[in-house]
Amino acid sequence: MSLRPTRLGTRLFALTGALGLMAFAAPQAHAGSVPAPIPFYSSACPANIVEGDTGGCVTDLQQWLQDWGMNLAADGDFGPQTLAAVKVFQTEAGDTADGQVGFNTRSAILSDGVKGVQGGPVTTIQHLENAGFLSCLDADLDESGQSPQKAQGWTCNGGSNQNWRWYPVPLHSGRNIIVNQQDNECLDADSGTSGHNGQVVGAYGCNGWVNQQWTTGNSRGQIVNAGDSQCLDADTNTESTNGQVIQTWACNLTQQQTWAYQV
Repeated sequence: MSLRPTRLGTRLFALTGALGLMAFAAPQAHAGSVPAPIPFYSSACPANIVEGDTGGCVTDLQQWLQDWGMNLAADGDFGPQTLAAVKVFQTEAGDTADGQVGFNTRSAILSDGVKGVQGGPVTTIQHLENAGFLSCLDADLDESGQSPQKAQGWTCNGGSNQNWRWYPVPLHSGRNIIVNQQDNECLDADSGTSGHNGQVVGAYGCNGWVNQQWTTGNSRGQIVNAGDSQCLDADTNTESTNGQVIQTWACNLTQQQTWAYQV
């Protein structure tokens, strides 16, 4: 029998060197409205579960995804939130991120730690906060679910839009995707401005591309984009304001490129 992993619950957090941990729970739908789970891998369920499907097969799938650490409601409705969670899981498992739960994705979900995100505990963080200006990395709530979604510096408030989770990238030691727990979108460095100071950073639907892969750099506190080796940077021109611009910039070991995190 396959064992479900234990969900870890911590958030992405940031003062210079200060790390706080908080229990994190996925949102729950009202119990009376939720279809009873039916094992999503059984013959009673479609061989390919896709967006728009509803019912107990979807409830069971959602519960498995919750146990892998995905942030979604187990409500029996395969909507945009479940689609985003499936794509995150597929990206981590090294599968095609098409949002469809077919043979390969089903096998990965049921596995007990063979590849990808299942290979070990998922390290989580609470409020990625810039050391220079004491602001948290924030996915703009007004643009929640949009691709791209604005990433900004904002006063730390404990919201799920400031809650990020690191997942290791299969076959690429040291690389991670950083996923926002509000809507399961990945921290993304704009490919159109790759290699330029001021490269746009936002949250985008997870796709497994290298511009969504990050390393922890050679200096403690750096977060470096694997696509162009530029560092996550909090803009000095908009410092100490909510809505502070978050960008990438040539790595320079300054405070605005120093972040508190744990991976």
